Amino acid sequence: MTSAIASVWAQSNDYQLDYYQNQVFSGVQIPINKKFSAEVMLQYSWAGNNHLDSLVAGFHNAFGLEQNGRDEAGDDQFNISSSSGSSVHDFEGQTMAAALHSYLSYQFFETDENALSIGGSLYYNHTDNSDFSNISFEQGLQLNYSHHSGRNTFFGTLGATHRKDDVVLDSIPVRDTTVSIAGGYSLAFLERYEAIVEYHYYQGMLDDGSAFSEPSKEFILGFRGTFDWAAVEISATENMGNKDNSTDIYFTAGLRFYI
Repeated sequence: MTSAIASVWAQSNDYQLDYYQNQVFSGVQIPINKKFSAEVMLQYSWAGNNHLDSLVAGFHNAFGLEQNGRDEAGDDQFNISSSSGSSVHDFEGQTMAAALHSYLSYQFFETDENALSIGGSLYYNHTDNSDFSNISFEQGLQLNYSHHSGRNTFFGTLGATHRKDDVVLDSIPVRDTTVSIAGGYSLAFLERYEAIVEYHYYQGMLDDGSAFSEPSKEFILGFRGTFDWAAVEISATENMGNKDNSTDIYFTAGLRFYI
């Protein structure tokens, strides 16, 4: 089970976004045999006041990052508008996504040092009774590689996602296929713990010439503790590239049980 809180802020000629988003994921992963494993996960996302605005402003000040106008706006707002005319305001408490994820992976090989796998995913979102009411279906393909040496592990992922949707929010065009690349490093210490850094690159989902049609780049810093019966994970994600096309800051906390 994983929970996440995020602050979304983007101000450009094309879009103005200022809201909080919260998410809960719950699922199970089942090894089918030595080569195959399957995972099923439920996702629920909603707009709720998580009071991150002051924390984000302080973080930006501490590291010398631009506020991008955040310090000129009021805290704890829920507004989305675009130059195309689509807009949603005062949507606190509304459901933003209610989705089912599934993932099937195949392990090509796994040694003490190297592992290579491929996986296919399905995503189905059915959200109703909300300003974000939508039915969407996506399919994904992902190639994963990792190299382990002593306390050090390097890993990378190459993925592609295909979606049937032509538009979002009634009028904004989206790409039917997008690609993503991720790479990371983990350092094991004190036998049970890991410090993790990752870098993610996502092709822009929209196809309208705006900032959201450009790639987004994110930096992730995390920590994992692995025990006999469970694993605990926490992470923070910061948008390090285009400041107007990705979640401003995103915190997650997860707990996995082993049966």
